[in-house]
Amino acid sequence: MQKIAIIGGSIAGNAMALALSRLGFDVNLYERSHSALSDRGVGICIPKELRHALVKEKFFNHDAKYLEIDDRQFVVNDHNHARIIWKQPVNIMAHNWSEIYSQLHQKLPQNIYHKGVSVDNISQADNKVTLLLSNGESTTVDWLFCCDGVNSICRQSLFPDAQLEAAPYIAWRGVIAKDKLNEAQFFERLNYFCYDHGHVVTYYIPSISGGIELNWVAYQKLDNSLKQKLLTDKNNQYCLTGIPTNRLTKWHYTMLDALADDMPNIFAQAMRSTPSPFIQNIFDVKVPALKKGRICLSGDAAFISRPHTASGATKALQSALILSQQLINHNNDLEKATDEPIHLT
Repeated sequence: MQKIAIIGGSIAGNAMALALSRLGFDVNLYERSHSALSDRGVGICIPKELRHALVKEKFFNHDAKYLEIDDRQFVVNDHNHARIIWKQPVNIMAHNWSEIYSQLHQKLPQNIYHKGVSVDNISQADNKVTLLLSNGESTTVDWLFCCDGVNSICRQSLFPDAQLEAAPYIAWRGVIAKDKLNEAQFFERLNYFCYDHGHVVTYYIPSISGGIELNWVAYQKLDNSLKQKLLTDKNNQYCLTGIPTNRLTKWHYTMLDALADDMPNIFAQAMRSTPSPFIQNIFDVKVPALKKGRICLSGDAAFISRPHTASGATKALQSALILSQQLINHNNDLEKATDEPIHLT
């Protein structure tokens, strides 16, 4: 039985661990966080066909909560009124990040998930990969799957020239209960609002506690100096990947309020009334390959594509499905399965 190590215990890591452990591989997943992961309950939209495939292959239960979205509308600001200029059919399902995470995580054999363990060093030789762990131990495996996100230690080890490139904008994010909105019916569709410095996306998602929440993302283009300041938290620390709610300052809220001034009233009200907004930094990164030797990259560890937010989770879910199908086609031969691309059916 081949030994597999997975770095990163978020959606990408859980999906990959589930796919590989079900096929009989000896899997161990290492997650640096000591506590359960959460993502502030924000939204992820995935194609309907992908959702059906995940249910069919038992990555998700049939009752995994979602909201179906059939169309989207594009909006402009007409004297603070949201004027719809175009509608288009879509075929997606909106999920809560926490729902996707829990659906995957609860299906894992719990003895394979190791909390509070990070990887300090990676080396490979003779078709083996050796990991030096933060607890002082080392382990040697046949394959390593890197699902450790934007700041991937694996990507840095494999491709040191593939550096993160800061995009000239950030994303403000948040969720607000549907019953707290002034014109809740307007948001029944996927909305795109474009303004001079970016665009806003909104859609409803199931809340963690039951009910419905509006998920919103406001992309804001900034010059470098202002971006640096916005990514500095209340402790005067620069936060590379973004700032959670509990580390925002009054000045951050002033900046969010000023941003809302550029929005139609219904968008502005939603943003200003959101109880726990936060900031996510935006990067571009690309790698020359998704595999080198016996090390593979998945999710945001592999590459980051625009519009960035949540796209890594969608890529990772599809990658886990494709790898599972490939392994079945190639009798669990990981070398062949990772060498020959295949389209998901």
